[in-house]
Amino acid sequence: MNSKQLDYDTLPDFLDGALSVEKRQEFEKAMQGDPALARETEELSQVLALLHQLPQREPVIDVWPELEPKLIQHQLEERMGLFARWRFRGVRFLSNFASGAILFTHAVALNTETKMRKYVMPGSLTSGEEG
Repeated sequence: MNSKQLDYDTLPDFLDGALSVEKRQEFEKAMQGDPALARETEELSQVLALLHQLPQREPVIDVWPELEPKLIQHQLEERMGLFARWRFRGVRFLSNFASGAILFTHAVALNTETKMRKYVMPGSLTSGEEG
């Protein structure tokens, strides 16, 4: 691993203040010789400063409101007869499959449109006039 890679690997520890005095001095010297490293250090330092200004939020520990409806649905499914349960799960599978196919088709269409833009004259799609 070259020294440049080591400098970039040391960046998080430098920003966290977790380096020894010697390592910190080595990193600062490396920043003086590498403007890109100095720029990235400054940018990340600014991002961290902004993140530290955000209010801290307590994580939500109560997962019951999200879990309860799913548990009730599972219990109701288990009470169904075998044929009804298979039909219900088959319909749910087809519904999920159809949703996935729609999303996939939409992604392909967007990708195709993006690639085809280079072949279309600017303004021809938005002008509303025919050729």
